[in-house]
Amino acid sequence: MFSDSTRSRNFTGPSGTFDDKGRSLVFTIAQDRRSEQGHYDSGWAHNAGLPIALSQREDGDLAFEPVAEVAGLHDGAALVTIDSATSVSDANAALARSRETCSTSS
Repeated sequence: MFSDSTRSRNFTGPSGTFDDKGRSLVFTIAQDRRSEQGHYDSGWAHNAGLPIALSQREDGDLAFEPVAEVAGLHDGAALVTIDSATSVSDANAALARSRETCSTSS
């Protein structure tokens, strides 16, 4: 789950391009808020983000979603679908419910 120390503080190294399908794609690295000692102690630092496609919703807001090709990386249904404004605590609760469902079905 996300906590204040692991929640992304910012994105670095963003790069973007337009692909041959006309999509606006973005690649990033999400940095967390832990200290360098915290990174060392946990054995990992930061996350490489999967490519996302940017678009504009009908209401004018920015929309982003994983590129369709990412769907081929797993064979199951989405763990959680969040399609409206959602707080981090509500997103974490939805992920926790999903995790409980996954662990009881296996």
